[in-house]
Amino acid sequence: MCAPIIAGAFEDVNAESALRSRPRYGILCVKSGVYPLVEVSAAVIARGGKVLICRRSGGRCAGLWEFPGGKREPGETSADCLARECAEELGVTLSVGEPLLTLPWAATGMRFTFFAAELLAGEPECRVHDRIVWENPDAFPFYAFCPADTAAIPLLFARG
Repeated sequence: MCAPIIAGAFEDVNAESALRSRPRYGILCVKSGVYPLVEVSAAVIARGGKVLICRRSGGRCAGLWEFPGGKREPGETSADCLARECAEELGVTLSVGEPLLTLPWAATGMRFTFFAAELLAGEPECRVHDRIVWENPDAFPFYAFCPADTAAIPLLFARG
């Protein structure tokens, strides 16, 4: 599994360290060079004690589960990105809440921001995913998630 790193750093760090030290610039520095950082927004949508998860039908991580969302377009805020992606991919209207977690991911040159979100209109439908389910977070260990989502789950749903 890949390890997240902080923009500008060369050493691997664990997710807790990544959360304490926020990157200041929109670039990712790795040993082989400097690349634009791709911002990804993901929704944690809860209903009745369950959370919406989606199984990717193609591309990177095909067949793995994820929280819905996608890549931010130029000039778009992270919250606007999330609302747009969920409208396009799930056919729903969201109210995007506060960011819950930001997780830099060096292996893909991406930084994932997970937001609390609420469904305002529509019922999620499979437009780009091959399966969507409302699941209890306690059952997440029985699902194969994309690597960044796997790293985020214990931080998003920590008991204690």
